[in-house]
Amino acid sequence: MLRIAQSFWSRHRTVIIALILLQAVALFMLATEKGFRRDEKVHSKMIKRIYSDKIQSQADFENLTNIPGYHYAVAYVARGVQVIAHPFGKYPKQRHIRYISATVFGTLLVLGVYVLVRTTGRAEEEMFTVLTLPLVFLFTFVVYTDIPAIALFLLAVALAYKRHHWVAAGLFALTLLVRQDMVIYIAATVVAFMLADIYERVRIPTQRRHWIALLQRVGSLQFLLRYLPYGLVMSAFAGFVVINGGVALGDKSAHPAGALHWGNIYFFLLCFAVLFLPLVVASVPDIVRNISRLSRMQKVGLVLLILAGWFFYDKTFVIDHAYNFVTAERFLHNDVLIAIATVPLARGVSYAIILAALGALFTLQWRNTALVLLWTGATVTSLALHWLIEPRYSLPGLLAVIALAHIPQKLLRIQILYSVVLCIIVYSVFIMHDAIFL
Repeated sequence: MLRIAQSFWSRHRTVIIALILLQAVALFMLATEKGFRRDEKVHSKMIKRIYSDKIQSQADFENLTNIPGYHYAVAYVARGVQVIAHPFGKYPKQRHIRYISATVFGTLLVLGVYVLVRTTGRAEEEMFTVLTLPLVFLFTFVVYTDIPAIALFLLAVALAYKRHHWVAAGLFALTLLVRQDMVIYIAATVVAFMLADIYERVRIPTQRRHWIALLQRVGSLQFLLRYLPYGLVMSAFAGFVVINGGVALGDKSAHPAGALHWGNIYFFLLCFAVLFLPLVVASVPDIVRNISRLSRMQKVGLVLLILAGWFFYDKTFVIDHAYNFVTAERFLHNDVLIAIATVPLARGVSYAIILAALGALFTLQWRNTALVLLWTGATVTSLALHWLIEPRYSLPGLLAVIALAHIPQKLLRIQILYSVVLCIIVYSVFIMHDAIFL
């Protein structure tokens, strides 16, 4: 028995350590944390209504943007806990809801990352690059839908990688029942698997014979049946959008469908520069080296491109959503956005940071060019469709950097250490002292 336990520990110690740390933070927050974090109030109120069977009609969801899959899951888990242990009074308190959410979906996130890392043969250290990313850390321990959706999505990707397509499609469907805006990333993932199925590995058709092979394979009955479950999920979601009159379930005026905005694209680059600062700093020598190799005319062209980019940035980085001007509850990202909108120096500095982020992204070594292009398109599209500027909308794109970039082991460890330091700051300032929220 001891030998079995030792063998299990040696093979899975990374995920065991991650789960222990997750539970330690969740328990500490259960004992100490009080108060709401902005939209937590909306989500918690809905969970309590479901818990108490007070949902009567569609009108009860008018303030809820997301389909309430997450809310039903947490409410029913709370009911199960109440039946077994009776820890609540009339309702579970906010800290209880946080603990249940963090335990259930934090565990799913850890398992999803772990299974995906093991399935793809990646280094297990990369798992902690994801889990220590400050945005991931923060939203794991608050009542928001982003981490649950990403956890389900990662588990689905791992199962699709193993060719368990029906189960993977079911998890993708659950992902959409938590956050509808994941549909673009789901579509990109399915396309990636289809291309991989056709060509053994993901690549974009570039020659006539590639297109012929693609058409022959796509037209086969076996291929169509293999990807039928994903088609059913996407068709069902399209039906929901038509019937609902848009993607957002409620609060539709603040989340209109169809309009394109640049704000979240720029903010993604700002988030990347801050959260992946070691990668940005490490890329500086490569950026300088690449610029030095340019001819004089190319350098002039680069300067003109940067100047033209500034004028484009100045005109298109528009901050006009009402929620981005909420300052009473001290949103850090709103403070940054208001400074960029009103202070010329802050706007200029933000553009310089964005240029540094772009330079780092162009100099990184990528594992698969086609996947990078596909996921870049999905990320840009998803971000552009959001009018409200929020750092959490950047999470799938930031996680894709970890998944698709080839990061040297030494730099990877520095990045993890840097993320841990940021997480400590996030926890001590944003959570323990109720000071500000990302």
